[in-house]
Amino acid sequence: MLQIDTNEEIKEFMETFFRNMAVEKYIRVLNEFKNRTGFGMENIHILFYSDFEEWDEFRCKENEVALIMEYPVVAEDTIGYLDFLRLYDFLVAKSRNYILNQSEQLYEINELLKEVKNSFGLE
Repeated sequence: MLQIDTNEEIKEFMETFFRNMAVEKYIRVLNEFKNRTGFGMENIHILFYSDFEEWDEFRCKENEVALIMEYPVVAEDTIGYLDFLRLYDFLVAKSRNYILNQSEQLYEINELLKEVKNSFGLE
């Protein structure tokens, strides 16, 4: 499995993960993340520690997520790891885009972001 290491590769992964995601699905993602549950679609996933089996060699640490892209999204399966703070920062930035285009979702998204932040222990 190839490694996702650089900031540019991580940013590209996140853009791919959230590309063309409707606000309803984004809200579902935030609901999953606040429970530290992973989410994936079409061979691209963000997974938490509890999403893995104990023996899994690619299991992430308890305070991070695994970023996984599989063929055919990429030519060779890739994995990277992102700590909760950096993931939260991506979620805040992405939320701004949704709020700009879906202002009626402002309250719900902001409340979910608070719950994600609390769940991640980032207060």
